[in-house]
Amino acid sequence: PYIATKGTKTSFRCAEDAEGGMTAVLTMPNKENEATAIEPVVVYSEKDLQKEVDTILSRLSNTDQDHWLKRLESLRTIQGLIRGGATEYDSFLPMLKDLKGA
Repeated sequence: PYIATKGTKTSFRCAEDAEGGMTAVLTMPNKENEATAIEPVVVYSEKDLQKEVDTILSRLSNTDQDHWLKRLESLRTIQGLIRGGATEYDSFLPMLKDLKGA
């Protein structure tokens, strides 16, 4: 099966390898368009930032096999938060460190 993440050029599919086993194949945008593929995520308060980070933490903590796309989406959300200016909040780096164990 082929699964594309909504609104991105990232896709995930299972493929048969040379030995007859299954392999996961993740396709992401190339370096030329990678930066433009990630939309900025703008937050207007530390409370909004905390909500975003809580959602990311929840998704990253879930290691069920069928949640990998949501985990990937969460990593892209972190990139979007950075592009959207979340680093201007003093609480951003401590929140980011909290994600380390997820």
